[in-house]
Order: sequence, then C-alpha cells, then structure tokens
Amino acid sequence: MLPRMKSWIDLCTEIVSGIGLIVMFLLLLIQVILRYFDNPLFWVEEVALLLQIWVVFLGVSIVLRKGGHPSLILLQRALSSTSFKLPLEFVIYGLMGILGGAMFYYGIQLAEETWSVKSPALGISRGVFILPVSLGGALIVIEVFYQFFKFLNKD
Repeated sequence: MLPRMKSWIDLCTEIVSGIGLIVMFLLLLIQVILRYFDNPLFWVEEVALLLQIWVVFLGVSIVLRKGGHPSLILLQRALSSTSFKLPLEFVIYGLMGILGGAMFYYGIQLAEETWSVKSPALGISRGVFILPVSLGGALIVIEVFYQFFKFLNKD
C-alpha cells in the first residue's frame, strides 16, 4: 500500500509542477507581448512569482526522488568505492529529513504569521506564498522515509 500511495503522491506532484510551469510560461509570454503593445497586465508578475515558488518547492521532492541533487551525486561518486557509501547515504537522507521537517514546521509558523497580510496585486493572503515551503518540507520527509523503507526491505 505504501508504494502505491507514494507513487500517487509523486504523480500528483509532477502533474501540478508541470501545469504550474506551463501556466507560468504562458502568462509571462502573454505579458511580454502585451508590454510590447504598452498594455501589460498588473497581476501577471505576482501570479508568476506564486507559481514559481510552488513549482520550486514541489520540485525539491522530485529532484530528491530521482537522485538528482548535485551534492548527493558528487558525494556518492566520490565515495562510491569506499566503505563509507552506505553510512553516507544514511547521513545524507537523515540531514535531508531534518531539513524537510524544519521546512515543514517553520513554514507553517511563517504562513500563520503572514496569513493576514494581503498581496498587493492579487489581494490574497501572503501565507499562500509561504505554504509551498511547508508542503515541500512534508514531501521531503515523505521521500526520506520512503527511501529508508525501501532500503530496509531490500534485505
């Protein structure tokens, strides 16, 4: 059940990130065209920023899942033939789990503190700009636990 739930979370994360990138690209393209005709939309930059924040923090878990984080690759390649490889992976994923937990915890606190502040162009809560930090942290923690689960079930 855990692998199926995890694959569902991964699929949703990739779909939302992909849609966010496409919408952000299209909005910025339209904005560039409208600026050429001296008729820009006042809200596009704020929506693009919001989409970028969401895509980046959702994308962190995708990169971690695919093993594409540069520091992970460099450390694993440097120590691939030594006896430090397995403990290093535990340390790396442990630190990533701590980072994800901190992102989740402090992201929620910051979102609560900024929830009453409104964004200038859209008039929505600034907490919506902070929520992806918490969600990204939660996804990192889920990914770390899943990697530990996979490792423990290998034997």
